[in-house]
Amino acid sequence: MNTITPQQLFSDYKDILAKDTTGLVKLKVTIKKLNELFKRAEEKNSEKLYKIVASPIIGLDDNKEISDKEAFDTFVSHRQRTTEYLANKDGVMFDKLTLADMLIKDFTNAFELDKKLLVRLVAIDRMLNDKVDNMNDLYFQPAGRLITELNQSVNDWNFWVTLLDRRIRNSASHLDFYYDEKTSQFKGKETITVTNHGHKLKRINCFLISPKKFLNEILPNAINAAQSFWAAGILLCLEPHSEYYDQALEMLN
Repeated sequence: MNTITPQQLFSDYKDILAKDTTGLVKLKVTIKKLNELFKRAEEKNSEKLYKIVASPIIGLDDNKEISDKEAFDTFVSHRQRTTEYLANKDGVMFDKLTLADMLIKDFTNAFELDKKLLVRLVAIDRMLNDKVDNMNDLYFQPAGRLITELNQSVNDWNFWVTLLDRRIRNSASHLDFYYDEKTSQFKGKETITVTNHGHKLKRINCFLISPKKFLNEILPNAINAAQSFWAAGILLCLEPHSEYYDQALEMLN
């Protein structure tokens, strides 16, 4: 197996922080905060931290199947197709609804990848809190439960958790999120609980998301959540190589 060089890692890092990255300012803040938590975990048990951070690609020592490289590759390949389709927006075959469907798929792919990374963040949080973690168990926990655990932690993960829009993810997973060409809005449905004469009842609530909000905030947030994890992981790997590490930190300013 070929070893990835510091030069390659630094090149990947620069790609993440490219000037045309949507939401770059927020992404930099997220990477810095994530890096601070990673550094604290590194002080507790550097070997364990490295294994957790690397596990989305290579799995665990006792369970190589807990690897999510396929999810990452799926996200990247679909995102590339969306980018190529958008580049041909002036072509006769371009269709706005097709693009909207592709963007929604990009979001769901990004969220599913984020959910897998969320498992690793909970494992790191448990390290910081001196709690026993079991990645084999965490891996199968629903996103909501993992997010709740981070929200209840003494460590502040809000900067990362708030990048995930569960309402849209749940709506899209039930095929209830789509672009409505008549209103030029994204429409979705969610289940809410209301109180009627003292009784709690479930109801379906419809909501609207503007294309601007979806394209400039919601989708970039979901993508940046994953990007911040990879970037913070690269910083860990570059730490022994000061010529690259110092440059990488400087790029966050």
